[in-house]
Amino acid sequence: MAVEIDPAVSASLEYAKEQKAWWAAQEDKFATQLKEAAGDEDELVIDGKVVWTFARTATLQLARFKKEQPEELVEAFLELQEEQVFNAAKLKRQRPDLYAEYQTRTLRRAS
Repeated sequence: MAVEIDPAVSASLEYAKEQKAWWAAQEDKFATQLKEAAGDEDELVIDGKVVWTFARTATLQLARFKKEQPEELVEAFLELQEEQVFNAAKLKRQRPDLYAEYQTRTLRRAS
């Protein structure tokens, strides 16, 4: 069974989806600029006031870690479960400095 809808509502939804995609791309572009400007720093300031912060998340950038670290180090944190998996929790306990270096950061507006 089909339902007749208002073509203006359909067109508005299409327009909204296009705008959402455009704004998402803009957000990514500007967030990337701020991340590049921040480097390893966790706070961004304007006139001495913190306006953006980077919060570390529980996500490890595993692909980058495996690419940049020696194979022996990566293998030290591999474990065989049903398949071989990387034990990020073990890395965090034993090498918190190295874990922090590869921890995902999320840009947030400072409150």
